[in-house]
Amino acid sequence: MDIGQVGSVDGATVFERSDLHQKLSLGESGLDQDQHLIGAQNYPLSTSVLTPFKQTDEFDETKKRFNKRLSETRVVIEKAFALLKGRFRKLRYVSMRRLDLISMVVSTCCILHNVCIFNDDWEWVDIEGPDDIGGIDQDAVNQLSNADDLQKSMGEAKRAEIAQRC
Repeated sequence: MDIGQVGSVDGATVFERSDLHQKLSLGESGLDQDQHLIGAQNYPLSTSVLTPFKQTDEFDETKKRFNKRLSETRVVIEKAFALLKGRFRKLRYVSMRRLDLISMVVSTCCILHNVCIFNDDWEWVDIEGPDDIGGIDQDAVNQLSNADDLQKSMGEAKRAEIAQRC
C-alpha cells in the first residue's frame, strides 16, 4: 500500500510517485514475464502494467473483449476498497486535526482489515454505503506522462498478445 498523498490526487499519479513504480521501471519488481499489474486507462502502459485499449476507429471485437475482461478484473480491486471503507466507514471522509497522523490511521485500518479477513470476520462490513468509486479523471489522463517509448511499445505488444488469447 502507498499512503500519504492527498485524496484529490488520482491513482495513476500516486502510482507514478510510488516505490513500486520505481522498482517496475528498473525491472526490480520480482514479477515474472507472464505477470503484470492492471491499471486504469490513465496509468502508464508497460510490460509490468497493462491498461485498456483506447477507443479508436480500429476498435475491434478482440480489443472490446480484452477491455471487458480487464474491467471485470479491476472491479475486484474497487470492491476491495469498498469493503475496507465499509468496515471503517470513517475512511470515506477522513477528518482529523492532526494531519501528520492520517497516513498512520489509514495504514492501521488496512492492517486491521487484513487481520479481520484472515480471521473470517465480515460482521461489520457495510458495502451499501454511498458509491464513492469515481470514474476516470480525464484531466489526469491528459496531464499524465506516458511510460518511455520502449516500455510502452513492449506493453502494447504484450497487451495485444493477451487480447488475442481472450
